[in-house]
Amino acid sequence: MIKKEVRLHALVAPSETVVVSAYDKEGRADACTLAFYMVSSHQPPCITIAINASQRRKTLQNLLSKKAFVLGFPSTDQLKEADYLGVETG
Repeated sequence: MIKKEVRLHALVAPSETVVVSAYDKEGRADACTLAFYMVSSHQPPCITIAINASQRRKTLQNLLSKKAFVLGFPSTDQLKEADYLGVETG
C-alpha cells in the first residue's frame, strides 16, 4: 500500500443561518447570527454552536456569563433582520 499525504483544505458549503441570543448583565437582550451549529446529541438533546472567541464578541460574553441562550431559525422572510444581526454589533 502506498502512503498518501492528505492535506486539509477549507470547505465552504451553504449552511442554514441561525440566530443565537442571550441577555446581558443588565437584562438587555442581545443577538447575533451564526453560520455554524450542529446537533451533538439526541439523548440528552444537545446542540453545538461556534462563535469566534479570538475577537471580542458581546453575545459570547453574555452567553458565558448567563450560561443560557436561545437558538432561533430565521425564515426566508426574515432575511433582512438576520443580516442586520450579522452586521451590527451591540
